[in-house]
Amino acid sequence: MSDEQALAEAPEEQLPAKFDYGTDANDGFENQDAGDVQIPFIQIVQGLSPQLQKDNAQKFIDGCSQGDLFDSVSNELLPSELTFVPAIRTKCINEWVPRTQGGGFVTSYPTNDPIWARAKDEAGTQFGKIPHPETKNDLVETTYLFGIVPELGNAPYVLSFSSTKLKVWRKWNTQMNNCRLENGQKPPLFAHCVKLSTVSETNRTNQTYYNLLIKPVEGTLIDSLLAPNDPRFTAAKTLREMVEQGAAKVAEERREDGASDEEDGEGVF
Repeated sequence: MSDEQALAEAPEEQLPAKFDYGTDANDGFENQDAGDVQIPFIQIVQGLSPQLQKDNAQKFIDGCSQGDLFDSVSNELLPSELTFVPAIRTKCINEWVPRTQGGGFVTSYPTNDPIWARAKDEAGTQFGKIPHPETKNDLVETTYLFGIVPELGNAPYVLSFSSTKLKVWRKWNTQMNNCRLENGQKPPLFAHCVKLSTVSETNRTNQTYYNLLIKPVEGTLIDSLLAPNDPRFTAAKTLREMVEQGAAKVAEERREDGASDEEDGEGVF
């Protein structure tokens, strides 16, 4: 089995095998690239999420509530608490059509793109959503964190941090950067293991929204570290290599949330 196939296992594949396909197992999935199998986001159901709207036949999820976690590709609910092993972080600038104009993802730019520098200069700010100097769409600096979810067969997922979510990432990242073993070593990112859930917060206009809540699985970062021979450690390390080689791609176009909805938790993440 290739690394890509191992990381793309669906939850159903954890069930007891009903058939034995012998030498035919895995055949037909050769010559696939990052555009064929895309990594979904772990997203949060917010007050304006289409997952709550019964008249949205494609996105509505029966029985979901604000604060629930869901898969951006399958549009299915995920467990309310998930184990997550981070693999690698990337950064980009995402362009979104404002919600008032229909919303939707447009494209991504590298953080050193001249468009981003020009936008910040014209807006006079370095933070939040910034108008694209030409299209006037929203530009948002975004951190992607690729990782695996052990409960789902070490399936790969992505966490997106922008706007109000960035404070969650910065706090967690600072803690991991400061983590040291007795021998002075700083553990690799993919040695950390945490529990993901959500927590309600209030923005500056007193509106309630939900943000990620991230805690070590065993109480402290040190106690939660994975051994180098742990299958979860290996799966996350493999995912990191795939991202670095360009063999893993986020399913950004599957997201329905525009940048204007992310600011201060007003809408959908």
